[in-house]
Amino acid sequence: MVTTPYGYGIWRSIRNLWPLFLSRIKFQVGNGMKVSFWEDRWIAQRTLKQLFPDLYTLSLQQNATMAEMWTGQGWNLHLRRNLNDWEMGT
Repeated sequence: MVTTPYGYGIWRSIRNLWPLFLSRIKFQVGNGMKVSFWEDRWIAQRTLKQLFPDLYTLSLQQNATMAEMWTGQGWNLHLRRNLNDWEMGT
């Protein structure tokens, strides 16, 4: 969540929640064709859409499945625009 032009960026928020995510993760996705990336509950019974509304708004793949978002190389996230430096965090 971006609070100010020089406040917390989207990626900093994601990075800060990563330990919580790892401590509570337990799910089986299978091939990912029936699992919604943004709409299914992932962390503390909340969706990624709820946890990262700014990133969801920028996403060009709001109806994507896990299979569409993950490649063997990493996440396949396409945004409407490039993120500003202040949104990236450090």
